[in-house]
Amino acid sequence: MMGNPLFVDTMNAMGGNGIAMGYGEVFSALQTGVLDGAENNPPSMFTSNHYNAGTKFYAQTNHLIIPEIFVMSKVTWDKPSKDEQALVLKFSREAQMEQRALWDKSVAEYTVKLKVAGVEFVAALFLAGLLPGLLLGEMLAVYCLYLAR
Repeated sequence: MMGNPLFVDTMNAMGGNGIAMGYGEVFSALQTGVLDGAENNPPSMFTSNHYNAGTKFYAQTNHLIIPEIFVMSKVTWDKPSKDEQALVLKFSREAQMEQRALWDKSVAEYTVKLKVAGVEFVAALFLAGLLPGLLLGEMLAVYCLYLAR
């Protein structure tokens, strides 16, 4: 997983053993058994061939979503007219909605490809309230810790 303390702590709170590792090293680590799982989304799992390295289960925890964001400095933002700023906001929102739709479509397509390749998708039970509240509490504690910073 990414070398971000929030990500590692979240994985640990869910009962895993979060290990920060470069993305290019994950395939061989899965292949050799150094790792027994990897954190990722279906498009990345498929395109990086992690399912061919022994990863045959996909836990749908939805514990992390990395947003695609559009940013600019205040100096840059202050240069256009109010009408131009309104257009930037309008088109940014439209692009956001299109990106989400394209992403959802991509996830659905790669989920099918992974299932055809033999990967079993497992829904996270804590989302349905079926796992002990402790797990959810552990994750919430991690999120609160980082939100307070």
